[in-house]
Amino acid sequence: MSDVNCQINIPNVDGLPEKELTVGRHFVINCLGQWDKSFKFDQAQLMLNSQEQHVLKLFKAEARDTQSFDLDVTTYVAGQITIPQLQISDGSHQISLGDIQFEVRSVLPQPETQSQQSVPQEQPKPFGYAFGHLNWPLIYTLSIIGFLFAFVLYVLFKAIRRQKWKRLSEQVRSFDSVQSPEQQFYKSIRQIEKRRFPTDELVKACRIYILRQYQLPVFDLAISESNQFLKNKFVRFGDHRKVIINMLKDIEHISNSSNLNDEQKQKFIKNFYNFIDKCESLPQDSVIRNLGRGN
Repeated sequence: MSDVNCQINIPNVDGLPEKELTVGRHFVINCLGQWDKSFKFDQAQLMLNSQEQHVLKLFKAEARDTQSFDLDVTTYVAGQITIPQLQISDGSHQISLGDIQFEVRSVLPQPETQSQQSVPQEQPKPFGYAFGHLNWPLIYTLSIIGFLFAFVLYVLFKAIRRQKWKRLSEQVRSFDSVQSPEQQFYKSIRQIEKRRFPTDELVKACRIYILRQYQLPVFDLAISESNQFLKNKFVRFGDHRKVIINMLKDIEHISNSSNLNDEQKQKFIKNFYNFIDKCESLPQDSVIRNLGRGN
């Protein structure tokens, strides 16, 4: 707990009016009273809200003795200043200084007299943002800047997207095999059958089949992204696309399930066999577009 009383003291400076506080001039807040003696003045900071950040700036805090301390501060705002319940903190402890009030004069020249202000001034031209020797409306310039900014963003977006699909295309090619997708899948199923179809290996075999059959990077795309990917490939075959997406959802469900019994695994494998039969019946003119073109 702290119980201090604070006063404003403006040190004399050659060339500056006495006792007159101006913007940027240093002054001292002298405080007398009791506070937690473990307070670290070399780490002291003013506790101000966002609207008071420029009202008061602390340069140095120093205890003169066990009963008093000084704060060397300045302000960058002119006018009558009131800071209610000002506090300082060293990160662990706080000292409440109470309400702080002071008046700050501006260092800018005073406004011209009324008689000088009454002198007719040339009115600004109603139309005009100067562009060379032309009167160019500001809204036109802002529109052009906005268009150029949007164009740059579009080009960057396309470049990033193209690079992404190029990377995915290389990953898909890494799964190439002399075996057909169906042969590779059946071989994988026979290999894991002896170990009662471990879920992770079963899911991987199914995903590899879809990846190779449709050049679809299922290991890197969410189901929604896979759906958009297939839309660009099978524009005229929405029903077939739904079959693929539904199977991807089934695979994800199996992947997230725990403690699957043998009957559930066999049922899933049977469904995937039926899925392969449907895939083989897809029309030949729905051949996949080149993945590297980036959709």
